[in-house]
Amino acid sequence: MSDFVYALLRAIHAQNPSGKYVLSTKKGTRINPRNLSRTLNCILKKVGMIEQDDWSGPLHALRHTFASMMFEAGAELKLVSDILGHANTKITENIYIHIMQKQRMKTVQNVDEYTKKIRGLCLANLPLVPSSTKKDTVA
Repeated sequence: MSDFVYALLRAIHAQNPSGKYVLSTKKGTRINPRNLSRTLNCILKKVGMIEQDDWSGPLHALRHTFASMMFEAGAELKLVSDILGHANTKITENIYIHIMQKQRMKTVQNVDEYTKKIRGLCLANLPLVPSSTKKDTVA
């Protein structure tokens, strides 16, 4: 968890009267995920991000976005799979293969740029060798 997220969760938790959960109901009990999803859905409608109720899961969309961002930041498959709680890496790979392919291309391009720099440095440090040498002849 990043320092920013940790600080944010601590601040939210400090406002919680029960102190048991980071987010809780007014009575201090655990929030039902369905209610949290409904609340997020309502917020998204009010700000114009969605037009109608989307019960397919705005919370799950946040999870998917987070996973995609981890891949784009260079996280390894095993790490992302562990953080998401998938039973194995194959599940993660099947869901996020499009992101992984994009990341692979970016990595190949980065390696190509790196090798261009190395080639440039190597060529710059080579002594100049004339293409043909002429021998002085004495007549």
